[in-house]
Amino acid sequence: MLGLACIISDPSTLPHDLVEHEREAIVAHFNAIPMDAHARSRIFELHLPGRPPFIIKHGSDVLNEAYTQHFFYRLPRNDPLDPHIPRVFDAFSADDYCFLVMEKILAPTLKDSGISEEEAVGHAARAVKWLLDQTPSVPASVFGRISPSDDPVWHRFFKDHEAPRAFDPDMLLKYIDKTQLEASFKARSICHSDIRDENFLLGEGKTVWIIDFQHVSVLPPVFLTFAFFNTGQRFASAVGGRLGYRPSAVSDAIGKASSLVRQCGGNASLARQSSVEISVALRGRLSHQG
Repeated sequence: MLGLACIISDPSTLPHDLVEHEREAIVAHFNAIPMDAHARSRIFELHLPGRPPFIIKHGSDVLNEAYTQHFFYRLPRNDPLDPHIPRVFDAFSADDYCFLVMEKILAPTLKDSGISEEEAVGHAARAVKWLLDQTPSVPASVFGRISPSDDPVWHRFFKDHEAPRAFDPDMLLKYIDKTQLEASFKARSICHSDIRDENFLLGEGKTVWIIDFQHVSVLPPVFLTFAFFNTGQRFASAVGGRLGYRPSAVSDAIGKASSLVRQCGGNASLARQSSVEISVALRGRLSHQG
């Protein structure tokens, strides 16, 4: 596992299989796309000469996503039913933008595959279970992003899904002002908090592809239960139920904390506030609502 550990501790391990003129072609194509289209979608397609078709994601956070995706791509898949991960060819920054270049998979999403919702839930559940089973492969020192950076996680707990800062378990517990949940923060789990049928593809032979890793991180398991049952996402709830998870009092408590955090701003704009200021703001909301 030494090589896998290096992926999320050494920035040089990220694939850089493209040459400079190919990166320049990607940037030129991106700059030719109207700005309003950038806002509507962070994904575009491009076929460079001599290369397979690419899907390219752009945004401030995609380098971290590239590390996470590459980490899972490198993990062994011993069962033919294990999900597949698109190969990352490159990830780079240019002109104040970051780009993640991956292979394009010619397959429909679970949503558009023509199968029943029950079948789609089963395929997604199998893929998510594989992700969760990889938790022991992540170095014990990792909490939050599965990447070399200390950048904030993306999770539906936070307003606009982006945490205001990077956390360790103690800081996260203090941030949400739920010290009575301390016991629930001792364990850790891989957490996928954006389980939608659009984020999985169904290929030939019922091969499932996981295609979005922005919301994949390592957090206390209660954040996984929250993602299943406390976000109002019916598909995610069905996947959680298929995997044997159930709503819990602890995830409900996290849900209440999420509501309070969102009322206080609860997104990356809070990064300039100290932990004390955030905690005071949350307590003020609690007192007002009590």
